Amino acid sequence: HELGRILDDPTRLHWAANGLWFFHLVRGDTIPTHERAQEQVDLARRTGDPVHELSSLHALGCTAFFAGDFSRACDVLARATELYTGYVQAVARGDWVDPRVFVQSSVPLYWGWALLHAGHPERGRTILLEALDVARGSGDAFRLAEALNHVFAYWHDVDEPETARPYVEECVALCRARGFDFWGTIALSALGWVQVRSGFVDEGLANLRRGLAGYLATGARTPHAYRAS
Repeated sequence: HELGRILDDPTRLHWAANGLWFFHLVRGDTIPTHERAQEQVDLARRTGDPVHELSSLHALGCTAFFAGDFSRACDVLARATELYTGYVQAVARGDWVDPRVFVQSSVPLYWGWALLHAGHPERGRTILLEALDVARGSGDAFRLAEALNHVFAYWHDVDEPETARPYVEECVALCRARGFDFWGTIALSALGWVQVRSGFVDEGLANLRRGLAGYLATGARTPHAYRAS
């Protein structure tokens, strides 16, 4: 980030700001999270790069989501999803697309999740399941793990553990096979929640504790209380 400033390189600076934004987001550092999100918006305007625009909208939308401003998150992430979907459709047509766009594959996932909390559960569920289908079709195991995490978060939030179970179990198995520690710890804590709600309290609590300990070991803090619920 500092090197980008010294070189006055807006592209280098944008992606450094993006990395710092996510670092602060998962740690719950509210002020620097907002600052780095806004910096991406300003840099995207400067570069005119459409992928930078998508990245900045992603950052703004997720920042609003974790701040509890679900209406704002829905507005921003709807626009971001429109851009992202255009890229996905271009790939389906066989057009060349900048591979950086797929870093933003969680955009529709957060939009679907935000729609649930903004009072539009059916629309949110549709968006999430469509995004999951896209992730499956991509052949990218990491994108699939992320999508599975968001889908079972939806079922967690509407308190349907048995509906969540197949998504959770698939994600746990996938993350173990591929060594995806970050998503794997979240999935393990979710499995613990499913097990507790299904009457397997001791086993479930053990998995909850293991999952939460692993999640905290990554340095992440957001949303720790949610993961424990």
